[in-house]
Amino acid sequence: LQFISTSCYVFCPPIPELITRKLAFHPPRRGFTYVIAVHDDNAANNHLEVDSAAKAIRFQFAQIKPKKLSAGNRIPLDDIVTTFVKTRRGSLITTILIKNHNEHPNPRTKDVVCNSFLLEQVVLFSQPNGSDLGCYLQPQGLNLRWLANELDVDVYAYDYSGFGTSTGHASEKNIYYDIEAVYEHILTTRGRQIRIVLIGFSIGTAPSIAHAAQHPPNLCGVVLIAPFTSGWRLLFKREPTAETCFFDRFLRHALQSSITYERAPEIDVPVLICHGSLDATIPISHGKILHTRMKRAVRPLFLTGADHLSIFSNRNLVVFWRIRYFMSHEIDSL
Repeated sequence: LQFISTSCYVFCPPIPELITRKLAFHPPRRGFTYVIAVHDDNAANNHLEVDSAAKAIRFQFAQIKPKKLSAGNRIPLDDIVTTFVKTRRGSLITTILIKNHNEHPNPRTKDVVCNSFLLEQVVLFSQPNGSDLGCYLQPQGLNLRWLANELDVDVYAYDYSGFGTSTGHASEKNIYYDIEAVYEHILTTRGRQIRIVLIGFSIGTAPSIAHAAQHPPNLCGVVLIAPFTSGWRLLFKREPTAETCFFDRFLRHALQSSITYERAPEIDVPVLICHGSLDATIPISHGKILHTRMKRAVRPLFLTGADHLSIFSNRNLVVFWRIRYFMSHEIDSL
């Protein structure tokens, strides 16, 4: 009976876009992990908290304010910039920039110097389907402040349409427009000399692959953490090389014809794939197949003993060392 009721919920109505939304997108409850603190200099009530980008954009100043959901000291927010980016479909996407302030003392002179190669790079991070920005601003576990320091670059992150305080609704089509808008925002605000590396984790690998396959300017590399070949193959445990089903989502979308398994060979920049051997959510076979389909795949990291959550956590620092090496030595120059 439970199976029948679940099937009715998922497959009725039998519209692929709606089925995908029910299966693939599970954002936390709005306002549960963070709010936006806003204020106007001249307003009497000049310090408020709102839970929507549509409300926050009306104010002069806005700053993400994560709720503390785990033990430990709150991460500093003074070097995090909050902006709202509009997509071509009308969603307002909450976007944050976490600035890297690492200093590098010269071992001989003791003077503080900068890694100029890394300073010219930024990361655009696309997150999994069950989290929002507030989940990645917690004291415990992997947070975006730690990620920026570990990779030694500025990190941009965003909430998909319908996630966090972003407006619109969560859908397959929307996430492609979301990453497109944030990517263009980076180019506009940072200048055409900036080099961009896409990092996608779990479902975040779908928009990362989709956008990379369009050959956007200034893209220099792609990192895929626990990627999947397609929704159909994942849901019904089909072999990653099985024939593509007509209803397969994350293969057909509004910007161009196909994605993930079929779009992988169209990416023309270096691609690093990291996947855990114990991943029960997205089996490692998906990552291995995608690695073989990339034109410019670099040496992958298939990590023994890592599962879907630990592959991208500070329990496995080797993953971040591998990503940093990729960004320092293997990505393209402009």
